[in-house]
Amino acid sequence: MALMFSVSGLRGIANTDLTQEIAVSVTRAFAAFMKAHTIVLGRDTRPSSSMFAKAITEALKTNGCRVINLDIVPTPTVLFIVRRVKADAGIMITASHNPIDNNGIKLINSRGEFLDDKAVTDFLAFIRQPVRPASSSVKSPVVMYREAVDRHISEILDVLDMGKKEEKDKKSKKDKKGKKVSIKTETVAVPLRIAVDAVSGAGSYAMPALLERLGCTVLRLNCEFRSAFPRPPEPTPENITGLCELVKQEHCDLGFAVDPDCDRLSIVDNQGNAIGEENTLVLAAEQVLGAARRKTCLVTNLSTTSRMDHIARQYRSRLIRTMVGEAHVVDAIKKAKAMIGGEGNGGVIYPRINATRDALVAAALVIKLLTSRKQKLSELISRYPPLYMVKEKIETTEEKFLAKQAAIIRAFKGKVNKTDGLKITKKDSWVHIRPSNTEPLVRIIAEASDQKTAREIIKAVKRILKR
Repeated sequence: MALMFSVSGLRGIANTDLTQEIAVSVTRAFAAFMKAHTIVLGRDTRPSSSMFAKAITEALKTNGCRVINLDIVPTPTVLFIVRRVKADAGIMITASHNPIDNNGIKLINSRGEFLDDKAVTDFLAFIRQPVRPASSSVKSPVVMYREAVDRHISEILDVLDMGKKEEKDKKSKKDKKGKKVSIKTETVAVPLRIAVDAVSGAGSYAMPALLERLGCTVLRLNCEFRSAFPRPPEPTPENITGLCELVKQEHCDLGFAVDPDCDRLSIVDNQGNAIGEENTLVLAAEQVLGAARRKTCLVTNLSTTSRMDHIARQYRSRLIRTMVGEAHVVDAIKKAKAMIGGEGNGGVIYPRINATRDALVAAALVIKLLTSRKQKLSELISRYPPLYMVKEKIETTEEKFLAKQAAIIRAFKGKVNKTDGLKITKKDSWVHIRPSNTEPLVRIIAEASDQKTAREIIKAVKRILKR
């Protein structure tokens, strides 16, 4: 793949498209662009991530920038810590769900958010300027911050009022003699048995640690930091069969699978069935909207399941759909002051904790839903409308896709939306075709009330694109 730069950051094949020289040049420019004195740095477990982290750290130090090094942590932890320590910017070294020979650099602003379209455009213009700040004669220090994940987990438990049985000082009051006394409250442990597949990535410590803090019994699969992924990195149903077997064999209540940077969560139900990443956001949204007990707003992208429309109607809330891409969803969440949002790839965005996809938050919300409803996951899923989604991709150019749009619209008569690629919606089905933001291919997603119809829609689109 060629080197790509978008709201998803800089991404390419490590040491081929994305070299150390490019990584250093871009991050130095980013520090200057952000006028940063302090930058938070994290990475995933890819073999090239350590190399990039060392080179970037040395470059930032030489430019007089203080680096707070989190080492191997989930992407959402980096964004969280940027805000908590009031850093000027953040950098996460990861290619997320992409193959292990890929790598990338995600750029984060001082608000703990990825750069939006305007910021990316401004930054690219800044890079083209010939003047660069000179190196500092005094190297700035590197601070190792080992508590980042635990601090992130504590915030999740505090905000969601969850956790293992323990006494906490919530507030104090005066007794009859006027003396201040603490009021002790107790949070309740969650007696669930949960299997975790962290693909030996950045979530290998974080996800089990969160669940154990909740009081769950955790069965680990691929939860050691390794420089090779033991399964394909995307937590799609076909890639997490080992987790499905573990849930069945050990009679678990559910299973959680994440991608290498732990921003996406995929779920296996109590019967060992992978329920699909689309349902992660549906379950999390139901927990948040149900607990709110008032009309509110939620946000997702055009490619996410229509079950989100079902949840919005059920709780009399407004659903906003955006272009695909985390930055677009986050922007809409902020503008609408939505309570929750996310994408159908297993990415849940809960703005009270993080303005990014966060698999740890998603897991906690799903657990809270299960325990509050006192139902098995398979029972909860069975209540949703029967919808089947098929996701495929085809190697073709964006130009060819644009040339074929008219033919696709003629073939699928329905409501047309060209906000992001092409989406055509009919009464019982829809199809969304769009060029990828991160790879040189076109993605095709179809959803219908039966799997056969969804597959037929995909085949029809592919035939048109291949003509």
